[in-house]
Amino acid sequence: MGPQTPGAESQARFISQAACGIVAKALIVSGRTQLIHEPRQSVVRSEANASGATSVAIAGDAVAEKAARSASHTIRLRGTWDVAGYRRLSSMLRDLAPDVVHVWDPHFLPAPALLAIVRGKRCPVVATFRHPPDVNGRPRIAAQLVRKHVAEAVADCEFVRAACLQRGWSDSAMSVIPAGCEQRGVESPETEHDALSDDGTVGFDQTARRIVVVGPLSAHKRIADLIWAVDMLAPLEPRLRLAIVGAGPAESHLHDASRAVRRADRVDFFSIAALPQLLDTAEFAAAPGDMDGCCQGTLQAMSWGLPIVAASGGGNRELIGEDVAGLTFPAGDRGELARTLWRMLENEELRKRLGAEAVARARNDYSAERMANAYADLYRGLLNM
Repeated sequence: MGPQTPGAESQARFISQAACGIVAKALIVSGRTQLIHEPRQSVVRSEANASGATSVAIAGDAVAEKAARSASHTIRLRGTWDVAGYRRLSSMLRDLAPDVVHVWDPHFLPAPALLAIVRGKRCPVVATFRHPPDVNGRPRIAAQLVRKHVAEAVADCEFVRAACLQRGWSDSAMSVIPAGCEQRGVESPETEHDALSDDGTVGFDQTARRIVVVGPLSAHKRIADLIWAVDMLAPLEPRLRLAIVGAGPAESHLHDASRAVRRADRVDFFSIAALPQLLDTAEFAAAPGDMDGCCQGTLQAMSWGLPIVAASGGGNRELIGEDVAGLTFPAGDRGELARTLWRMLENEELRKRLGAEAVARARNDYSAERMANAYADLYRGLLNM
């Protein structure tokens, strides 16, 4: 995507809460950037800035703040109840006078607080859901607040849309815009190729037969099931290794789970900086959870040409199809997960066929440009452009 000539739509100002996702072309930015390889986001983010749009990233920690440096503005919130941070955000909103505010994952804090700030600004709010409103036990009161103040609600797949409808959203108020992912080979001037040496991952075993799973490391991802299944298969394939990528609230639990199995040395933990190198060397990726919509980690692996072993619930079936870009198994069935992993491991021709379908689906149905254009059309409709 080349730079856009500034027109009427690119002169409008937009604010996006950085909780997850990518960007809207020439208009808006959003991203919990530690979930996917940041240069894939910053390519489009830089384009938005060049076209005259305004982007704001809300960073919850120093890692996200650094990764979001290509946004026009960055607000650092030091915890859920950072009153000073919210005051800075309110002041910025007043100064920028945005035409549209876009909130991603509105049931996660600090989205409700952001909506409370925006409420008096008299501009339309777009909310994008990537998960059911009460995933991980998040309070439904947040979703109730969102419903009162959102002009357009968007789900990133039919599974999430159906979950939102069950929790009180009206059919007419909830549309679907599939998530998008930059394709492999898209690089940014900001790429830090020496980040891997800082992370200590350059020297990992290149001969291993590696399965990769990408965080955030939350309980609903069911990564502990994957640790168990890989341990069961280890005697059949001595080179088998599991790479767990990312961070999150379940990280310490997963370290404990990896130490509890018989072959703890088969499980490795990596930061997101190692993801491109891991995708280059992995046999395939796994998505054992059943509560995600269009999981960015799964999309990233598909764009690399990796087939997927995924739980049949959530948005996985929409992403990979039935034995189209990957294989599915019943969520929570560890025995069936192990059997499905082995089926993928022992059949190279199957991996090649599913991998080719995976990269085609990522390119044709889940590109960042396709998603961005859909959001741009939504913004134009709100602003009668």
